[in-house]
Amino acid sequence: MRRLSVVLGVALTMIGATLAGEASAQAGPTTYFVDSNGGSDSNDGTSESAPWQSLDKVNTTTFAPGDTIRFRSGGTWNGQLWPKGAGIDALHIAIDKYGTGAKPRIKGGGNKQGAVHLLNQPYWEIRNLEVTNNRGDASRDELVGIKVHNKSGGPLNGVLIADNTVHDVRGLQSGFYGRNAGIAVVSDMNGSRWDGVVIERNDISVVDRIGIFVGPAYQEGGSPHWQTLPHTSDVLIQDNIVDDSGGDGILNFITSRTVVQRNVVSNSGGRAHNFDSGHTDYRNQASAGIWSAISENTLIQFNEVYNNRGRFDGQGYDIDLGSHSTYVQYNYSHNNSGGFLLLCEIPDRGVDINDARIRFNISQNDGSGIALCSNDYPKGPDHTDIMNNTLYFGPGSSAPVMLRYDHQTALRQAFVYNNIFYTLGDNSYPSLPATTFDYNTFYGKHHASEPGDAHKQTTDPQLVRPGSGYLGRDTVDGYQLVAGSPAIGSGTDTGMLGSSDYWGNPVGSGAPSRGAYNGPGVAAATANYAFNADVTSSSSVECCAFFRPKLVDGSRNSISTESAGFSSDVGNFSPHEEWVTLRLPERKTFSKVTLYPRNDPGAVGRGFPQHFHIQVWNGEEWLTRRTVSDAGSPSEPQTYSWGHSDITDRIRIITAGSDGLQLTSEGYLLQLAEVEVTP
Repeated sequence: MRRLSVVLGVALTMIGATLAGEASAQAGPTTYFVDSNGGSDSNDGTSESAPWQSLDKVNTTTFAPGDTIRFRSGGTWNGQLWPKGAGIDALHIAIDKYGTGAKPRIKGGGNKQGAVHLLNQPYWEIRNLEVTNNRGDASRDELVGIKVHNKSGGPLNGVLIADNTVHDVRGLQSGFYGRNAGIAVVSDMNGSRWDGVVIERNDISVVDRIGIFVGPAYQEGGSPHWQTLPHTSDVLIQDNIVDDSGGDGILNFITSRTVVQRNVVSNSGGRAHNFDSGHTDYRNQASAGIWSAISENTLIQFNEVYNNRGRFDGQGYDIDLGSHSTYVQYNYSHNNSGGFLLLCEIPDRGVDINDARIRFNISQNDGSGIALCSNDYPKGPDHTDIMNNTLYFGPGSSAPVMLRYDHQTALRQAFVYNNIFYTLGDNSYPSLPATTFDYNTFYGKHHASEPGDAHKQTTDPQLVRPGSGYLGRDTVDGYQLVAGSPAIGSGTDTGMLGSSDYWGNPVGSGAPSRGAYNGPGVAAATANYAFNADVTSSSSVECCAFFRPKLVDGSRNSISTESAGFSSDVGNFSPHEEWVTLRLPERKTFSKVTLYPRNDPGAVGRGFPQHFHIQVWNGEEWLTRRTVSDAGSPSEPQTYSWGHSDITDRIRIITAGSDGLQLTSEGYLLQLAEVEVTP
């Protein structure tokens, strides 16, 4: 149980040898070309000058090991793609593109078996397609974008799904995962399984119910029985982007030796509570960003999950029933309505969680820290370890640091060590009498429910700039520790911390630090003089997460339900001037301003000023230091500087001319998530 990294290292080596190493065999016996515009099914299809044309031709052909089927870039095919044949260990069959331009598009048109479908066909690769599957109206059914199915085939090997774009799959929003997904690799629950599955670098958006699923084709029987089934093994899910899946982002279910890494799951979970007409007998309204169930040896690492909106659960990450040796490490979680992590088991049914480790993760402004779902958690003999995580809750937050679902009893015999709980709001804890807290830092506001801790620290851990994480795992350097921090080297070595911290700094020589950072102390951050400045404006919205003070509260994202930033007043459809002024707590010398645009779903860059001046007050008048034109709708922070510094306590952003503002559906608006002023 304690050798997960070794086991998974062997698993990934095996996957690499099986799948990546066989790229040289792709030359294969024959390469076929398909062109929706310039091809003909009467051609032999073996050259770009004489390609086939239709899916019917491809679907009625049985391909041999080593064959490659290439679709012309820019082409579109309506219907299901289901070529026949099976590869072998040394010679995969591959689907790919040729030519330049947009990926070849397969429009499934509402096919219930998947727009792209393989059935009992081992050793296939599916690459570089654009896939949709809907009926062209508002109706829904059990629909999948790319589906690879083992139907009573026993053990089958070798699936690679890479570099595809899958979108607009109108599956049942609360239906079963294997039948309602962007990408699904599934097996019947009758002794069938896949060995060696790689799903990587796919871009998946606007799908229901789930982005990526590896598990049973349909859920049958009860949870104790599921544990006895053959597990799909050696699964690698990496470098995928999943945005706006109606329910879950990524789930491995009934698997063994699985790595889920470097994925980004965002804006998901908003539709799983909907019940569609014609629904199957399976309905599950709960969802999570990345999770695992009935699994052995699962490694979830280097991922980012944000803005998950599930009505039930809604966490970024979840270690669920029957998960054994599941490690959640080096992940970034932020602005998820349900929280950072869920631990959920049903021990009275024999599906306990065993050997779970949650370490070196960062949670920022999540709806809770860690949620516990069980009636006696945990039953497994090797209890949960929660170590060296940094959890940040900003001003005004009422999110619990840890919570139990109301009908559940206490978290039992878990170990919570070396964490930093940075709580600036009214952030509570449940009663956890059998859980050991030790060597943790509790900083900020101290709720009456804060647990005891024999080696507790309550002094400022001196994070570089807490709360400043943006979009991307590489934006969280604000959670490193400043030189001289009391958290440096003051933790305890549990023997289960692994080899490195969130940033890759080594762990293991001497006492570890507290929190997700274990490197040497770093320099303090460049001061942000705008933090908590007094904000005035020509007009403003003062509700619904938009408030003047939220422009300078340190939260750079507008995806937060508590701090979206600043908005001028709505409803004015005539071109006009808007301005916002920051009065700093004291006079400062500076020459740089960074404006953070809105980045919430459907509103990226919305309201960003188009033509504007950045001005400073010299005691008598406003002096323009920078004029910006044609700013557009940026998705990234915009930094503006000028060649010399001013000593002042006031700075103003003011639109210029009749075209200074964006026209939106709510009128001409000035909107920003955050403003920072630096030397």
